[in-house]
Amino acid sequence: MTTTWRLIDPMPVALLIAALDPGAAGPTIGRCRRVNRRFGEQLGYDCDDIGPVRAWIGRACAPDQRSPAARLDRLVRASASRSLRVRLLRKDGCARWFDVDVARCEDADAVHCALAFTDVTERVRLGRRLERLGQRDALTGVLTRQSLIARHHDAFAARAAGYGLLLCEIEGLRGLNERCGHAVGDVALAACARRLRGRAGAAALIGRWDGDRFAVLVPAGTQEALRRRARALMQAVAGIALRPPDAAVTLSIGAACAVAGTPLAEAARRASGALAFGRSAGRGRIEFD
Repeated sequence: MTTTWRLIDPMPVALLIAALDPGAAGPTIGRCRRVNRRFGEQLGYDCDDIGPVRAWIGRACAPDQRSPAARLDRLVRASASRSLRVRLLRKDGCARWFDVDVARCEDADAVHCALAFTDVTERVRLGRRLERLGQRDALTGVLTRQSLIARHHDAFAARAAGYGLLLCEIEGLRGLNERCGHAVGDVALAACARRLRGRAGAAALIGRWDGDRFAVLVPAGTQEALRRRARALMQAVAGIALRPPDAAVTLSIGAACAVAGTPLAEAARRASGALAFGRSAGRGRIEFD
């Protein structure tokens, strides 16, 4: 294998060559036989640090990751090259994401396993940033409608106590758009969203339901507690300073108390009906379904 070692050392990809140990269910990854220069640069370990590869990769796994040792063994037994993604701690303690490609390699002396480590940390971070951006309304920074529906299922749908929904409509926004232009209206809409986030409470979820309406989801409470929350939101929005100074927006709110398991679409239908009823009676109202 001396010639092979000389060939892998200058390769630009981080490589670990391991022995294959026989097992009842098939071969498993054994001790580290060699790492190349690039592996040392990217992960910081040498062959003596690693020893048995299955135990090392369990130790090197970031605390929030399960050891991929069993998955590695399954990949080794596969006939074609396979890969997995795992978050590993480098020798200096820094956590990085790696794609690990696994393949068996043979020569005249023995069968070995080659693991190629590709650092994909920036790719993972970019993907997560794009995912987060896709979940947020670009103008206001609150959740999109679809993201709110998904979060509702995780955070509230299974709660035994149910949840409350406040459907908040920004009044005066259309007139502001017509009078001062959509750029001014957008500033007002974003300011309203900030005020709602600041007063809704840490446990609340806020999403832009449609053009000038926001949905605020809160843990279940009494109708009176939900009414107090709605009043606090109305007061927060009423205090927004706009340009021109004589411009103003207010809030009307349709509220619904939902029992556990109630789909958000059903609660929103009820809150929307309450909002429409309140709108017919004037501005700045709180109505329950």
